[in-house]
Amino acid sequence: MIRNLRPNLSRSDLAAGVVSGVLYVLAFPPFELWFASLFFLVPIFARCTRHQSFRQSFWTGFFAGLVGWCGLIYWLCHATGLGMSLLVCVLALYWGVFLAIAGRFRTTPFRWIFLPLVWVILEAARSVGYLAFAWGLVGQSLGSFSLLLNVTSVTGILPLSGLAILVNLGISEFLESVPIPNRLKKLLFFLKSSSPVSPPVHGPAICFLAILILGVATVCGLTWTVAPEDTRKGQPLRIAAIQGNYPLDEKLEEDIDATLNRYLDLSRSAREEGAELAVWPESALTYPLRYWPGVVNRLQAFCDETGMYLLVGSVDGNQINLGEKRERWTLYNSAFLFRPGAMKEAEEYPCDLSPIQRYDKIHLVPWGEMVPLGRWWPFSMIESVIESAGGGIFEPGKEITIFEGPHGVKFGVSICFESTLSGLARQQRELGADFLVNITNDAWFKKSTAPYQHLQHCVFRAVENRCWVVRAANTGFSAIIDPRGEVVACTSLFERGYVIETVYSLRE
Repeated sequence: MIRNLRPNLSRSDLAAGVVSGVLYVLAFPPFELWFASLFFLVPIFARCTRHQSFRQSFWTGFFAGLVGWCGLIYWLCHATGLGMSLLVCVLALYWGVFLAIAGRFRTTPFRWIFLPLVWVILEAARSVGYLAFAWGLVGQSLGSFSLLLNVTSVTGILPLSGLAILVNLGISEFLESVPIPNRLKKLLFFLKSSSPVSPPVHGPAICFLAILILGVATVCGLTWTVAPEDTRKGQPLRIAAIQGNYPLDEKLEEDIDATLNRYLDLSRSAREEGAELAVWPESALTYPLRYWPGVVNRLQAFCDETGMYLLVGSVDGNQINLGEKRERWTLYNSAFLFRPGAMKEAEEYPCDLSPIQRYDKIHLVPWGEMVPLGRWWPFSMIESVIESAGGGIFEPGKEITIFEGPHGVKFGVSICFESTLSGLARQQRELGADFLVNITNDAWFKKSTAPYQHLQHCVFRAVENRCWVVRAANTGFSAIIDPRGEVVACTSLFERGYVIETVYSLRE
């Protein structure tokens, strides 16, 4: 039985997998060749019609997935090489399952509906729940084309993924249906076959239908475009996203007073330019805030002195005494909103932070901030590895917080990876958020493609919810995005500074 499960791929299968995987990567930032997502599956689609077994189709899809996901999320190895390897293998399984299903149903009459639907279901399955990973959805790559990006304000991302798969299928079936010169066949190696392949029924018609639907979606995107003046209605609020620019080694080693001085100096400069709210990145302060009364007092004093609001990313938690000189920390990845007059001088240890609005990160990064079954061996060993690498094991927050900023303007906060979850942003808007804030620390991933891809998620959240999005990142990109998905202000990677812009509540 094990022998029957082993890979049995030809050179053409392997080459097709490499081409499909590379095209998939090129469709995403920073390359943004979005049109590549419209034919990235064509090589492996062609191979699965030539396979004699579903096993061969599965392994071809799995191999293509390995290539694609390694190229897309290779930067995770900077944080956890083992975690990246496991995640890539799991994500590649989705490709393998999809191609096995495609090989089985490529000749069914309603394949043009069924196969895109299967892909959408698989993407939806990995985008929700406890271990959600909503990265690399094919529809996200189409967001680099502004007209298709606008469509997500009505449909969301997943229908765009289905549209891309339909176009892939249409192009594949068109190539199978029309005569191709022998010279071109040598170039299109994935069409090579040792046995005759029957042309698909209605192949050109499916291709035409796919292109037609793509054109209709583009026209709809043009129709649904928001006018620039419509993005500047309601209560204006001047906001600065502060970028402290701490590489990981410096962040962990620097004295907390020096860190605080840097952020307060940048915030003061932003205040001189009219900023009413300063947003600091995730874990700008890396020690539980309630155990630093002096820091709390300095933050509150700054707000009282300047009249400014500060959204501070910080670790928080409680120290639990287990007896016999043993202790355990219950930690949260949090955001606190300091405002003028919020609290009196803190003297207790730990200090009472109840007068300060806070949000605790709900959706923790699997294998990064939490380990499933981490309290039991052998998963507890992984927790130890994460902590020794400078990471933290956190408890999840329990509820969404809608912060109230200057002039009564309300906003919701996502922390780091939560910006990939469209459902969280939608909930925040439904609960009354006028705009959205994302705070993150992408220093883990150095100068890789990760910050480019991460920023794109905030662009989608802005368009989907037709609101402004403010993003503060430790090392970049810090940005302010309007409801059209346009990045109106942005820092460079690994520079110290801030971006400042006037955002609007869009309420009449």
